[in-house]
Parts: sequence; C-alpha cells; structure tokens
Amino acid sequence: MAYGRRCANRLKQICSDTCVKWDCNLVEFNGEKDHIHLLV
Repeated sequence: MAYGRRCANRLKQICSDTCVKWDCNLVEFNGEKDHIHLLV
C-alpha cells in the first residue's frame, strides 16, 4: 500500500466508524498500492 500501514489502519478505523453510524458491517478491508477495497 503506497499510503503506508499507519494510513491504512486509520482508513480502516474511519470506515469502521462510518459503518457503525450507518448500521452496517465492515466485513473486509484490504487494498492495493493505490486504492482500497471494502466489503460492507
């Protein structure tokens, strides 16, 4: 991941928090060097 491990961890936390607000589940989070994949 080009954006780094710390950034990826923060992005995952933001996405998880957003899913809680939207009453859904973040099932999977991963990515490539220039983008992320979310399974919600």
